[in-house]
Amino acid sequence: MLTNMTSKGQVTIPRDVRRAVGLVPGKPVVVEMNDRGEAVVRPGPDPDFETRLAEVKARMREAQRSFRDEDQWPGIGVDEWYLEMRGPPAEV
Repeated sequence: MLTNMTSKGQVTIPRDVRRAVGLVPGKPVVVEMNDRGEAVVRPGPDPDFETRLAEVKARMREAQRSFRDEDQWPGIGVDEWYLEMRGPPAEV
């Protein structure tokens, strides 16, 4: 597909290409040169995703700490807790 560049250096990326590559309006885009001297455009990091990922990791760390808390879970390990919550595995 052929497109033109404006005097400000802006290029319209055709819709089919945007969809195929996963470019979304308002989201970061990375533009870089590859080893053959070609410009490559790809989606950039999603800051919302990074924020959500950090929150999930923090919750997981807190959950891990609670399993180690002997006052809350005296003498019970993860395997025992799983059996207590789920029961024995179903036979196949």
